[in-house]
Amino acid sequence: MVTGCGTENDGGSAPNNSDGPPQVEPRSAYVVASMVVDGQARQPVARTRIILDFTDGTVTAKAGCNALFGRYTFDENGLEIARLGGTEMGCVQDRMQQDEMLGQLLPGHWEVTGTDPTTLSRDGAELTLSQEIVRQTELQGTTWMLDSLIEGATVESVPGKVVATIKLTQDGNLEFNDGCNSGGGSAQVTADTLLLGGLRTTLKGCLDADLARISKAYSRVLDGTVDYTLEGNRLTLTDGGSGLGFTVK
Repeated sequence: MVTGCGTENDGGSAPNNSDGPPQVEPRSAYVVASMVVDGQARQPVARTRIILDFTDGTVTAKAGCNALFGRYTFDENGLEIARLGGTEMGCVQDRMQQDEMLGQLLPGHWEVTGTDPTTLSRDGAELTLSQEIVRQTELQGTTWMLDSLIEGATVESVPGKVVATIKLTQDGNLEFNDGCNSGGGSAQVTADTLLLGGLRTTLKGCLDADLARISKAYSRVLDGTVDYTLEGNRLTLTDGGSGLGFTVK
């Protein structure tokens, strides 16, 4: 991810291109493999991962909710990250708290060491960055697991007992299981919408209150034209003020 400072050039030998301050590879995203905050090891919120993207002097941080972004520079002393701005989408509480933590943690000066992995460190804090480049999960052919329900500005985590999924197949179909009923239909995929049609479902009664609520949410959202956003390992479907949030199964 970074190149370290080289040794002084001695006479007639060719200059070492690795001389100078460490640099982040342009247009690359890296996973935070581990982190220490206020002297304590800290794990990402369940079903999230923290990704730092460095592109043309702008760092973008994503951790399963909003995107945080700001300018960064390198000098002979390390990495400097400016104050971060961000999107303001409502999310479940633990993810919003994780965003808040990153917004407070990242700005400032970091010492940069190592290349495999790369470590960013300062008093009481340390981030270990994986050099594995983050790949966008394929929309089609992936089984997506429901982890949040969206209603207006409110986002609610799905109870751990619930296993609800969708899958968009390569041949243009939708398969779903809302934890109570299952079904499918046709799914035409465009750049940012799904056109769903011919949906059919089983009609079992959902006695559990959580399952019944999720089944109704599926019925509201999976109907006609649905907007979607795909970021890394997260898929969000929205129809009007209602939505479903998924992660990779």
